[in-house]
Amino acid sequence: MISKIFIPSLIALAGIPAFAQVVSDSPKPSRAEMSNLAAKILSETEQARQAAAQRSRDTATQHIDQALAAASKTAGSGSTADSTTDTRKLVPIYAELETVSILGPLESAKRRVGAAADRPPAEREAHPQSADRGETVHVATTNYTVIALDVRQARSHLEAARTALHSDRFDQAESELSAVQTGVVLASVETDRPLLRARENLALAKSMVQNGRSPDAKAPLRAAAAALSNYMDGGGAHASDAAAIRKEIDAYASSVDQDPAAAARQIAQWWDRLADWFTEPPR
Repeated sequence: MISKIFIPSLIALAGIPAFAQVVSDSPKPSRAEMSNLAAKILSETEQARQAAAQRSRDTATQHIDQALAAASKTAGSGSTADSTTDTRKLVPIYAELETVSILGPLESAKRRVGAAADRPPAEREAHPQSADRGETVHVATTNYTVIALDVRQARSHLEAARTALHSDRFDQAESELSAVQTGVVLASVETDRPLLRARENLALAKSMVQNGRSPDAKAPLRAAAAALSNYMDGGGAHASDAAAIRKEIDAYASSVDQDPAAAARQIAQWWDRLADWFTEPPR
């Protein structure tokens, strides 16, 4: 069963290095690049929201412009993308690829908004809303197998917030920015949890080979293979493909330190295949 939660707010620093930096102009951004761009949107949005709460129009506008620039790049046409022609709506965010950790600020914002919603109407009017992962990932670092942002909706709210700031309507701007954050979709699919653990271990292994620690990458590769075995045992929809990749990883792990550049490419290919198996969030 999928549990779907719409939660506001965002993103604080932590985790392992990103697979890719925010993309340059590219006709088809990769999954990793799209994830980085969505995280960039949310990070800039949170900073803009904080600036709006402090009545700092120029700072808030600068962060909104950065978020809009990232949103434009998700369409694959640099900074000139048009929201009316952008057909890629929900963009998955892969937390293990980012230099951001999502859940802490999300949950504190959820409590804040929930407390506001629980107040009587008159009271609400009187109070306007203003890691080190170790050698392997044994347990998935998030409860959510799907984290996604509706980029077109986010762009619309960002543009509305920028318009509000131009006339010093800070409360409206803050509300629009919070709406970007409530557009974050968090979903949990139990059968996908082993895939999440495998994906995180592959990300850890790739980080190791890229940072001169290729011999250490053997452990997370074997942990990824073990997680794929768990996925197969749980009757995952891609069990036969998982068996093939598990076999490839097992065979490769012992020689991962022979060619770090080739190893990084191979691990990224495995990660990309696993990322494609995750259950799509509800639309």
